[in-house]
Amino acid sequence: MRRLAFFTCCAAVLCMAAEPSKTLRVVGVHDGDTITCITPDKEQVKIRLDAIDAPELGQPFGQASKKALSEKVFGKDVVVVPKKKDKYGRTIGHVMVNGRDVNLEMLEEGMAWHYEQYDHNKRLREAEQGARVVKKGLWADEHAVPPWEYRKDHHHQKTKP
Repeated sequence: MRRLAFFTCCAAVLCMAAEPSKTLRVVGVHDGDTITCITPDKEQVKIRLDAIDAPELGQPFGQASKKALSEKVFGKDVVVVPKKKDKYGRTIGHVMVNGRDVNLEMLEEGMAWHYEQYDHNKRLREAEQGARVVKKGLWADEHAVPPWEYRKDHHHQKTKP
């Protein structure tokens, strides 16, 4: 019982410390997991969709992933539920459009990987698995390379003399 009270208290403190959700207008889509938004104060903010990793633009399905995200959010007002800032200053969070979880939809449509290294959400994991089973989106390619491996290999090739 004490342990439950401790965790409840910790969760409450974390929620209070977290940045509140914000409604923003999407003015740019960089790829399948990163967007640029404008705040009501006309400040530009980059948002990295939490818990997913989309193919890089040079990878198979990279352009398709970007297009799928663009169709969902470009020019629309979105609610961003922030989690944290990354080392590049981007806000990492969940993006909602009209009550729909865009991060989840990208996984359901096979347009991104669930980034399980950083997220253990069962619902997101199951969304990716469902897309894999029916070979939806990038899962139509049985040799699909995760973006984190592609980046590692691609970076290694760039640094060779």
